[in-house]
Amino acid sequence: MNLSTGDRTKYPHFAQYVRYAIPKLADVPLIVKNVKKYGSLSAAQFKTAITWKSNPLIIIKDLNIHTCGAAGTGAWGCFRSASPNQLEVRKDLVESFETNMSAGTDNKNAKGKVVYVVGATLLHELCHWGNNKAGVAEAVEMGLAFEKATYGKTIW
Repeated sequence: MNLSTGDRTKYPHFAQYVRYAIPKLADVPLIVKNVKKYGSLSAAQFKTAITWKSNPLIIIKDLNIHTCGAAGTGAWGCFRSASPNQLEVRKDLVESFETNMSAGTDNKNAKGKVVYVVGATLLHELCHWGNNKAGVAEAVEMGLAFEKATYGKTIW
């Protein structure tokens, strides 16, 4: 995963998270298994995708208004097949992470363990990215299916 130079400067804590913490997920068997099942990425493809400075490029933008098809207040993230090497993440989510570096009380998995919403969002969108790369049509929302299988619930 990668960030623009401007976003690395503007969001240094998030950049560090993407650079150092996200690649460690390649060593979490449940995540690797579920990214393969719901995102059509082999373990090697997943490891490459979450390696610093590789595609996809993370675009931080206001998704409150442009909802990417989500109902309500907007989506946390978005993948668009028209931009196949990018994942979009909601700006206020990244800003909250940057300020607090905390997952918050509502952001826990089904077992009560804290989960960073921004991290779950990246993996959710990576499932759509992987399916698009593999030419796999999604009959159901595979990002949400990944979250439920990995965290025991959806992470908002």
